[in-house]
Amino acid sequence: MTKENLQNAPQNTTVSLVESNNNQTSPQMLQQSPKPNLLRLEQYVAEKDYELACRELMAILEKMDANFGGVHDIEFDAPAQLAYLPEKLLIHFATRLANAITT
Repeated sequence: MTKENLQNAPQNTTVSLVESNNNQTSPQMLQQSPKPNLLRLEQYVAEKDYELACRELMAILEKMDANFGGVHDIEFDAPAQLAYLPEKLLIHFATRLANAITT
């Protein structure tokens, strides 16, 4: 993933930036979203619902493959401080994804 690819991403559909202390997300919001969602994957892993976790992981990986490694149209939250730091934002995404996969 190059810096150019991340900068060309439509920012309003790629990530949802929230304050890092705001961890409240309604279950309805997660289940109504048609886009792959990293938080939904993390919640399925935490609930030990591995079938749904695998489905969400596959959706995330398929979207990344379609975007040539980009995170376009994958929903995830990140600290607001990362809003203008695309490389750090991508590192944040990759770290959370790796943690969900290895948990």
